Amino acid sequence: MTRRFFSVSWGMRRSFWTTLVDWKEAPHRKPLLVQGARQVGKTWILKAFGGVHFEKCVHLDFAEDPALNALFKNNLKPARILTDLSIYLGLDISLEGTLLIFDEVQLCPEALTSLKYFYEEFPAAHICASGSLLGLGLSEQNFPVGKVQREWLRPMSFSEFLEALGESPLYESLAQAAETTSAISPPIHDKAFGLVRAGLVHRVPICRTVKLPLAAYAQKNAFMLYLFDTGILGAMLHLDPATIHQYDFGQFKGFLAENAVLNQLFCAGLEPVYTWREGASEIEFLLSSGGRVIPVEVKAGLNTKAKSLRAFRERYSPETAVLLTALGANQMDDGLLHAPLYLAGETLRTL
Repeated sequence: MTRRFFSVSWGMRRSFWTTLVDWKEAPHRKPLLVQGARQVGKTWILKAFGGVHFEKCVHLDFAEDPALNALFKNNLKPARILTDLSIYLGLDISLEGTLLIFDEVQLCPEALTSLKYFYEEFPAAHICASGSLLGLGLSEQNFPVGKVQREWLRPMSFSEFLEALGESPLYESLAQAAETTSAISPPIHDKAFGLVRAGLVHRVPICRTVKLPLAAYAQKNAFMLYLFDTGILGAMLHLDPATIHQYDFGQFKGFLAENAVLNQLFCAGLEPVYTWREGASEIEFLLSSGGRVIPVEVKAGLNTKAKSLRAFRERYSPETAVLLTALGANQMDDGLLHAPLYLAGETLRTL
């Protein structure tokens, strides 16, 4: 089994590290723009990456030092910007062997625009920019369209969460079970699900009929909204840690379970995601893969009746359907894959 995690000696492991390594080693690269909500670890991972893979890492934080903005006001000539930065910071900024980071770049639109000119004049340079809310408050003139590589850093996936807790053997066991659709022993399930209980907004379009491509049949003005972080949702519902750990908060369990599953799907790179509604039936998530539509129903508890999933299968006859529950079952039964909630990303990645 190939491990997808990389770590530094003083920090936690993130699968996004592979994205950074691939970008650094690419023979033809653009400046890297790392987007994501606040507090998902953008600054940490870029500085850690710079410390490990480069001789020098120059970190410019436009939130911490607003005076940096003035260095981008005169013109956007990269050579002039580098000279002025060297003088201002008291550093010899040579792009060779250096990672240059523009952090909180949404606070300096000119710095974001300058990435276009850095790409054109210094194509071998390693320049990263990161920021939150980059889609808000910036005009199209500021954005260097086609001149940057855009990547999203998501909140920690369940796999990364296990790694951060030092539960590598547990992760390996669960990943193997997901790949082979093998049974999960009750003690392992209890431990994993106990960790699940201890994750801004995603827009999921609604489909009233199911045909490929799903995007063509999604309703433009009908969609579900999910918070991308399950922890934020718990805080908004005023759920204290003890209540979450006891897993006893009525119908709100379903809300948290759906948000947790959706986050796992995004962390696994399984996008886009849709939902299905028809009559009284509803399927939480629809994925398309290899010319197939895969329905995914989410049950926060132990109930496996899944009436909506049965209705979907009778109407559309999907090759594979997935039912995610609080049970430890991990098996295929006549085209229906039963899997635990915490294996959503690992399971669906293998289908």
